[in-house]
Amino acid sequence: MKFGYIFPSQGMQFEGMGQDFFENFSSSKNIFLKADKILKYSITDIIFNDFKKLSLTKYCQPAVFINSVAILEAINEIYPYLSPYIAAGLSLGEYTALYASKKISFEDCLTLLSRRAEHMSEACRLSEGKMLAVVSKDLNLIFEVIKNIKNIYIANLNSFDQIVLSGEKNAILNVLDQLKKITKKLIILDVEGAFHSPYMQPAEEKYKLDVEKVNIQTSDVKLVMNVNADVVYNMKSIKNNLIKQLTSKVRWYESMINMDRYIDNFLEIGCGNFLTNINNKLKLRSKTISIQNVDDLNKLKSINVKK
Repeated sequence: MKFGYIFPSQGMQFEGMGQDFFENFSSSKNIFLKADKILKYSITDIIFNDFKKLSLTKYCQPAVFINSVAILEAINEIYPYLSPYIAAGLSLGEYTALYASKKISFEDCLTLLSRRAEHMSEACRLSEGKMLAVVSKDLNLIFEVIKNIKNIYIANLNSFDQIVLSGEKNAILNVLDQLKKITKKLIILDVEGAFHSPYMQPAEEKYKLDVEKVNIQTSDVKLVMNVNADVVYNMKSIKNNLIKQLTSKVRWYESMINMDRYIDNFLEIGCGNFLTNINNKLKLRSKTISIQNVDDLNKLKSINVKK
């Protein structure tokens, strides 16, 4: 039986996430404590006790990664024979997938994505941007509206009926008013700026230098990446995709369709069940199981993970 591991992104965080794993699994606790040491501040305290800070990109991105890895290590502790055949992550979650696919060390990955978060936060201060989630049964109507509005970009293609727009604040507010005539399902996302758009170009230019220095290695676990929505094998291409992801759209539903060809089950590992809900909408062949708290680990008993 082949498993595909998928990991959530920024926006799914909540205060106290992962605390039950911290308290029940030594492997999970070690991840939190190791992260504190690497970052040289207590990200654990922020995750468990300071939601105001947790909402800031600088802290949120490493926190979401740490939480997912802590859960992943608990799974490894209980089911040492369970491992991914293929992995992917939504936006920030791509870094957890990179770690889960054994292509980067925990320390290097945490350090790298922390630099990413800092560069993105700096870019957000250069321009006032927003992101808007849109759900509609007819996305073609949405595309017709936005094609005539400047400074608006498609940031995420999440499913057949859900996209995320990114752009300058006033442009987003303008398109929000126009789209109300088409759909009521419109949500301004609680993020600092216009991610996955040209507004992140200053971050991309700085981040390129960080990515070039990091050690990415080969492994047997396949990695599906956001930019091309398919498996990437070449280490140089992996680095290039990590860089380009900052200004490129996330092609998520295409990634899931391609990933579904390889596996029998998806495991969503981390805060929330957003990705599980998307997969259910896509009506994929493979079942998706969400693991976000200790009790969820019991779900793995219902499948023959040794098969």
